[in-house]
Amino acid sequence: MANKVVRYEEPVPAPSSVPAVRVRGDAPQEPFHWLGLQWVVTDEGVEARDGTYFIAKDRLREDEPHWSWEQQMAEKDWVDVHDFAAAMAFARHKWPA
Repeated sequence: MANKVVRYEEPVPAPSSVPAVRVRGDAPQEPFHWLGLQWVVTDEGVEARDGTYFIAKDRLREDEPHWSWEQQMAEKDWVDVHDFAAAMAFARHKWPA
């Protein structure tokens, strides 16, 4: 079953504490501008904390409004859609179009 699409228009505060994750790909590089449970905003863009998924900052608004990143990622059962949407909102605010 697909996750519900979530999208925030304004930045959402990051969780006050986050657990460590096992890195399975290329580890995101600091500095971290926003650190969530599953997603992190770095100088490069939005990345899965485990290093398995990356969206470059120049692609943050790709395909809006027809097929947004939030819609794409909501179809993946491994994605924490709230955390992803919060990371995207922060990144879009940091790097406006």
